[in-house]
Amino acid sequence: YNGSCGVIRRRVTKTRETGKEELGCVGQYPRPTGLIPLCRRCHTQKIKCSGGTPCSACMTASQASACHYPFRERKVTISEHYLKQLEADSQALKHQNETAPSQPRSPGADIDQLLHSTIVSAASDLGVVNPLFDARREQPPTQIVMESSFIGEAACDAFIERLLQSLSHREANSLPAPHKYIIDIPGARMPAVEYTLPERVHAKLLIQVAARYIGNGQHLFLTSYMEEVDSVYKKDAEPSSIWLCKLLALLALGELYSNRRRGNSDNKAPGEEYFVSALSMLHNQYEDTTTLHVEVYLLLACYSNALGRVRSAYTYSGIGMRIALSLGMHRSSSSLHTSGIERESRRRIWWSLYLFDRLTCSKLGQPTTVNDDDIDVERPTMDGLTPEEKEEFPDPCHLFASVGLAKIAGDIWRNKIHFVERVC
Repeated sequence: YNGSCGVIRRRVTKTRETGKEELGCVGQYPRPTGLIPLCRRCHTQKIKCSGGTPCSACMTASQASACHYPFRERKVTISEHYLKQLEADSQALKHQNETAPSQPRSPGADIDQLLHSTIVSAASDLGVVNPLFDARREQPPTQIVMESSFIGEAACDAFIERLLQSLSHREANSLPAPHKYIIDIPGARMPAVEYTLPERVHAKLLIQVAARYIGNGQHLFLTSYMEEVDSVYKKDAEPSSIWLCKLLALLALGELYSNRRRGNSDNKAPGEEYFVSALSMLHNQYEDTTTLHVEVYLLLACYSNALGRVRSAYTYSGIGMRIALSLGMHRSSSSLHTSGIERESRRRIWWSLYLFDRLTCSKLGQPTTVNDDDIDVERPTMDGLTPEEKEEFPDPCHLFASVGLAKIAGDIWRNKIHFVERVC
């Protein structure tokens, strides 16, 4: 008895584990600690369970597979405010379902609505491109027309195209073009290169010097190229970077063969400034290329070879050869290029590159880049050209004969083992 607080009723309880009596208030039961749940088998047989899976009793009775424990749902305490919020949300959802139109919806209606909302939300994000829905990306503006890549007959795309043609009688080139992504590699695109061009008269003189020394055996440019140079100097046309690379490479060759700076104390090669500027302006991206890229690498190879840098020339001509093969310049493509000037220009560029590649391979003892059996493009010729078109090209006899010598050099390299055995 407590005089200030009144009578306190107490109850004596006995714990299950210890069997000791404990004293607690009425209505407040002692919280058991360390209780071990009973498995179903021990609970049914009313025997002591040691816990674990399986328990010792089930192990002793060889009933390990029957040792299972009942699932007990956890009780989580939540606030009254959260419970009222759930009830309000449930009532609002129920009211929305009752007031919605009862017309049946197609199974794909919800999906279409979800896709539409996704597209709208993606379009609202500035600078964010959704690769699932925005399939058409803007290509950067360019000043040169990219040529279509060549697909060989043994390629998978060519086989699929012919198979589809035989099944559905579709026309050629009906496969959709694959999507091209633009990869901006840090350092791949050089910053704006500062270059200096000579006076127009001096530039045309250097180009003529280069044409006089190597223009007979190789195709460097068309006769109308001089008009393009005049247009650039008069600022009537804005040249592309690859066009400037070709001009700088021609100026480097002209400076080299004119011998104007040979013997200077600075120990620099003639035309080195133009050559370095052309290399700095040449971007290392080979996905979208043209025959102009092939010409540039051929001119860079010619300049390196004239300085005795044969390995550099071999590398530049090899890159140009790969680009030419990807453009299909080694195959007869009269159906793709209707212009006679364009067809003949492609042929002469290819055979000039072929000639230079064979010569550098024979100098270094390296295997040829392309097999003659894979080439079916016609030799340089004036046949089929109009009198106006013939004025764009020099006589092809020198280039025709040089190609024949290059083929002989390639045959010698392929038969080098037999040749050494015969000599020894």
